Amino acid sequence: MEQQNPIIDAQKDFEQVLTYSLDNGLNLGVISVDLQEEFLKNVEGGECRESYLVDYHREILKLSESNRVPSFVYSYDSCRYGKNLLVDKPYIKSRNSCFYGTDLEDRINHINSDLLFTIGIFAESCVFETLIDSKIIFSQMKVCTSLNGVERRKLMPHMMYQICQEKVIDDLERICEFVLK
Repeated sequence: MEQQNPIIDAQKDFEQVLTYSLDNGLNLGVISVDLQEEFLKNVEGGECRESYLVDYHREILKLSESNRVPSFVYSYDSCRYGKNLLVDKPYIKSRNSCFYGTDLEDRINHINSDLLFTIGIFAESCVFETLIDSKIIFSQMKVCTSLNGVERRKLMPHMMYQICQEKVIDDLERICEFVLK
């Protein structure tokens, strides 16, 4: 089995999302969800996968900054699930969705984003609920995630289908999932 490189994977994913946004005249924003100590303990694949996820997320944020793409890091309070492994002071949320009880909607409006690239630990909870809420709040919003940047990624094609209600790309190895609605 080929060894994955989180830096190269992040660069490829980010380039694909950025190119898509530029080609379609969309303003890109990045949301990182719950890269916290306690969540990493439940990752399948042990320390190797944990390290991959941390490095992948760090590289996505680095690329966002170098390309002047606004990014937002959200997590639960550190007392609940441990510290955020990306930033010292993440935006705090109280529920799975980064939109619930936070000012993320205002932040998205402020940067005029119409494409959100959302990465996080568990695909089926916080990442999924943030993607769903972004489609509810911003009906014209396009959303995407990377199969590299989430755990339990075999669920993503089904979940992305639920969000956009149309077939999406089903390549579990190497592609970003775009909701083109």
